[in-house]
Amino acid sequence: MRHKKPSGVVDDQIWSNSKFKLALKVQDRQDSNEILKTPDAADITLPGRAYLQVGNNEIYELFQSAWSGATYDIEGDKLEVEDKTIYMINDYGQLQAINKDLSGLEDEETKENQTELEAVIDHIESITTRLEIEEVKRPWLPPLPENVYQEDLVETDFRKLWSDDAKEVELTLGLKDVPEEQYQGPMVLQLKKAGHIALIGSPGYGRTTFLHNIIFDVARHHRPDQAHMYLFDFGTNGLMPVTDIPHVADYFTVDQEDKIAKAIRIFNDEIDRRKKILSQYRVTSISEYRKLTGETIPHVFILIDNFDAVKDSPFQEVFENMMIKMTREGLALDMQVTLTASRANAMKTPMYINMKTRIAMFLYDKSEVSNVVGQQKFAVKDVVGRALLSSDDNVSFHIGQPFKHDETKSYNDQINDEVSAMTEFYKGETPSDIPMMPDEIKYEDYRESLSLPDIVANGALPIGLDYEGVTLQKIKLTEPAMISSENPREIAHIAEIMMKEIDILNEKYAICIADSSGEFKAYRHQVANFAEEREDIKAIHQLMIEDLKQREMDGPFEKDSLYIINDFKTFIDCTYIPEDDVKKLITKGPELGLNILFVGIHKELIDAYDKQIDVARKMINQFSIGIRISDQQFFKFRFIQREPVIKENEAYMVANQAYQKIRWFK
Repeated sequence: MRHKKPSGVVDDQIWSNSKFKLALKVQDRQDSNEILKTPDAADITLPGRAYLQVGNNEIYELFQSAWSGATYDIEGDKLEVEDKTIYMINDYGQLQAINKDLSGLEDEETKENQTELEAVIDHIESITTRLEIEEVKRPWLPPLPENVYQEDLVETDFRKLWSDDAKEVELTLGLKDVPEEQYQGPMVLQLKKAGHIALIGSPGYGRTTFLHNIIFDVARHHRPDQAHMYLFDFGTNGLMPVTDIPHVADYFTVDQEDKIAKAIRIFNDEIDRRKKILSQYRVTSISEYRKLTGETIPHVFILIDNFDAVKDSPFQEVFENMMIKMTREGLALDMQVTLTASRANAMKTPMYINMKTRIAMFLYDKSEVSNVVGQQKFAVKDVVGRALLSSDDNVSFHIGQPFKHDETKSYNDQINDEVSAMTEFYKGETPSDIPMMPDEIKYEDYRESLSLPDIVANGALPIGLDYEGVTLQKIKLTEPAMISSENPREIAHIAEIMMKEIDILNEKYAICIADSSGEFKAYRHQVANFAEEREDIKAIHQLMIEDLKQREMDGPFEKDSLYIINDFKTFIDCTYIPEDDVKKLITKGPELGLNILFVGIHKELIDAYDKQIDVARKMINQFSIGIRISDQQFFKFRFIQREPVIKENEAYMVANQAYQKIRWFK
């Protein structure tokens, strides 16, 4: 045993069981008495001088201990060299050489040599290596390396690991060190037991690398149809290099408020869908459902870098509420959250409680470590990548890296190479991204891909895309419809989109347009009847009534009729059309092949006291309203907080007392 301060440590039992006692200079006589039972060691003045006591003073000697730190003299001739320079003490008390130095010391080259101790160790090592002597097992292991690579811990060739069978998820986080068991090996977490994971650490200590390691670990062990990943990058774009991995459904940054809001709705819908599956099949988890049915339902991984940024974002409340729900219900549904943050209180308490596995990296605030992992035996070292896992033993480990350092390739190049290999190797389904509205949607760009002419031929007008699913929106011509906008220029644009496939419409319908405001004027010679003057508009009214009567008597004609009433308010003022005629046209017309579209300025339709407009509004079930839901007066909907202003070509489609925001084709 070696002690700097033996007092209170070396008791009588230790002393009596120790045959040899060595004492160098100690601080006081009490310390000397603790070791030698004499005060002599307190009086030592020279470094290295010591007392040796064997047994009960069988041998008791003062000796000079050897110093092994001297430079090893390889040639063995340094003791023979003597400096024979003669010096004179001058008036200032300084030494002044009075003869020439013939020793040659000044000409000697300075070399960095081993110490005697290092030379002895090297010599012993060379002999044991030559004689193949087995090394004695040490009671300790070497420190964890500063660079740990995933391929040294686990198989990383995805070609060997991907299979049709859905495997339980295991995450290899890095290399762990368990001194109590004299063990260093892979830090593996069974996801079912580990639950959701929160890593808390100061910036610059490997938080993003931790997520990279998990992303590639999952991607290499599971096919893209078995594992879907959503990456929320609220830091400095650290997750952007891995966005092309085929398992990644989508990538989000903190300034993409609309996209994140849509993702939250999709996650909530997915939670509800999976819960219904559990209820329907009477199982407690999605993994049991897989075993029961053999169906493939992918694991969903939500990875968030720098969760701290959520507190300063406009979507804080809805995002935190979704995460609380996800961490509470997600595990049984195979939906798992892994996040990084710089402090534990970046998360709300209900969410933090649900994070079963907590990992602490180096933190500038030392007290924060105990908030993350509780009472710890050892502090987290100030080493990039070093971490401490919350468990009964608080296991220390070093975070793995997905790729080894390669002087010929950058880190991003290695990522791109593996992503390309995965994409080329896998030919199945990949996760769908969050659909987002393009900046511009031109009719011609979607005409062929969405088969818009066929849709018109089947009795509908394709008008644009909805913001939620970015799917095609259309007006069914087999049902009455009303289109309104605040801006007359918008009406002209609507007319242009409606008439895009005028030739196909003419093949199917006899088109009649009453257009008192002139937005459909460009098509006057391409339709069966066109009216813009008062008397002509009256004639359109009579034509509609006669057409309806004739169809009631003879049944549907070979060719349907399509009446477009632009500026419904003026049409009423010109024709004095009775309420009963409006009701008949709306209720009986469609089943007899008489179809009608009402178009008008929203304010004029609302401010008018005509009962015909009120009747039409109540009986029609498909609307396009080019005004904010909060401002329109057709329907009573719950007030929308912070509803944005309607932009050009935007509108709301309303049907069955539900609405969705759309953008008209350009």
